[in-house]
Amino acid sequence: MAGWRSRDWLALRLLGHPVGIEEAIVIEALVQAVRTASFFIPANLGAQDGAVVLVSAAFTGAPAVGLSAAILRRLRHLVWILLGFVSGGHYAWRAWREGTSSRAEMP
Repeated sequence: MAGWRSRDWLALRLLGHPVGIEEAIVIEALVQAVRTASFFIPANLGAQDGAVVLVSAAFTGAPAVGLSAAILRRLRHLVWILLGFVSGGHYAWRAWREGTSSRAEMP
């Protein structure tokens, strides 16, 4: 949970609307509650983002900051997904290349 707190805290601080650790905990807790309640929505599209906007707007007074925080969350998810694809592709390519070279050596 410490990583989640610091992530929201840092994102809002970088966006120019610093909040305390307590507010960051509440933001993350409410977003997780919405995420749990909307498990049937694929990738929680809209539900999680709306929760971030509403809760961040309540604490900072600026809905645009909440939208920016939601976009930062989605960008972070995309970075991890892309790193996973690159990593998986690398290992799949390496396994395929080793498999083709061992078949070429067979009589």
